[in-house]
Amino acid sequence: MPNFHKNCLAIAANDEDMCKVLIRFAANFDAHYEKTGLELRYLRYTDDVRKLYQQLGGFIDSEYPYAFAGTPDPDDVDAAGFDSGLTADSAQAYLAQMELLSEAIKSSTGNACSAPDISGMILQPTARHMSDTACVRLSRRGSFWVLSVLYSTAWVANHEDLDSFFRGLPKGLYGVVFYDADESDGYEKIDAAVGLHHGGGHALWGCSDIKHKCMSRDDLGSYQLSLAFIGSSRVSGLVERARAGAALAWGICHKSGFEGVDESIYGDESPNSVLGEIVSGFEGGGYSRYACLDWLHLTERDLKDIDWLILNNLHQFPWFCHCMGWSAEGIECIERMLPGDSVRVCARWLKPMGVGGVSIFANNDEGVALARVETTPRFLNSWEGPLASAQLFACLLPHLKVSVTEVKPRKSRDSYVDSAYFTLRFDLEPIDVGEVLEGVRRLLSENLEDRTMFSKGEE
Repeated sequence: MPNFHKNCLAIAANDEDMCKVLIRFAANFDAHYEKTGLELRYLRYTDDVRKLYQQLGGFIDSEYPYAFAGTPDPDDVDAAGFDSGLTADSAQAYLAQMELLSEAIKSSTGNACSAPDISGMILQPTARHMSDTACVRLSRRGSFWVLSVLYSTAWVANHEDLDSFFRGLPKGLYGVVFYDADESDGYEKIDAAVGLHHGGGHALWGCSDIKHKCMSRDDLGSYQLSLAFIGSSRVSGLVERARAGAALAWGICHKSGFEGVDESIYGDESPNSVLGEIVSGFEGGGYSRYACLDWLHLTERDLKDIDWLILNNLHQFPWFCHCMGWSAEGIECIERMLPGDSVRVCARWLKPMGVGGVSIFANNDEGVALARVETTPRFLNSWEGPLASAQLFACLLPHLKVSVTEVKPRKSRDSYVDSAYFTLRFDLEPIDVGEVLEGVRRLLSENLEDRTMFSKGEE
């Protein structure tokens, strides 16, 4: 039996440089187009990261062995009289050079200028790839993008392929993190390559700005847990963004409140536990796994995913929500409220379409319903606006204190608006993470009618 290696590559870059990264993947697929079915000439919207990823994400997932190696080595390309594209000053200029190279590779006699034949220089993957697919994710972090690719190889990681990939990247700024763990020690030790890559023909290993270190699974777990509280969206710098992307894609490592890595769940198959705004596969391909959870019949894997979702959103607090009066009685009560007044929020679980929905209302101390609290998509701030937002919020409700921060009665609003408006502030009380996760699991083991929860009232 081969010895499995778990590998994760994360790259952070701005719009222009992330387009270069995606075009680099596409060029490698094009070099192996008979196996991958992808050709550069059919790409569209190549100056838009999101639209480019929509076209390529599925290929990186299913054809990942060819993602890192294919296009001939830049030195060989230059020696054959072609432009390797390493000095391209834009993604579009790089794409144009890759298309010319593609034409030459596919021609048995070179191009029309009788240049040397380079079709025999195509690079083949050097590592034996073990997972059927990769787990590919792209996320937006402020003005930067983070792409992560999680996959498995046998015996060794695909270092040579990664060197080839980075040697072919044009000049730019790329935050890079690569993790490699070995099955022989239970994935306890993780070798890491971390740093800022500048493209322009430099390999990943041997680049002076890429540092190599070894850490334990517990070290990575501690970092993952810290991200849960500071929020991965608040991480700054290309390298740190890539580091967060790799850590979040890797899978559960820490042991606070639940078990560590279960490789039968988070090993070689594509894990669905994600943190923050990370998107799996085609960004435009529909809702995430969380939107499809059956909250009436949760599996152990579902519960692990929910653990992660909760951990990553603890940093959202204090969280603010703007609400409009629900009824005539509720509007009158809102107009009598002052900033600082406490509000009691109630979450009742429903049964729409058989999967378990949640209705969340803000009430005053007398139990009058003031307004519906809308958590989607603002609480889980993702591209998808996942439908799990209300359920997650309901799970955390017993640990939240709610108060009014702003009130706008009807008279202060536009004449055509016949409702009062107010803003609620949700504060997370000091918590023990393990106890919170255990409490959530107890709650989710109950029948829907027994899951009604309230926010914390006045002491």
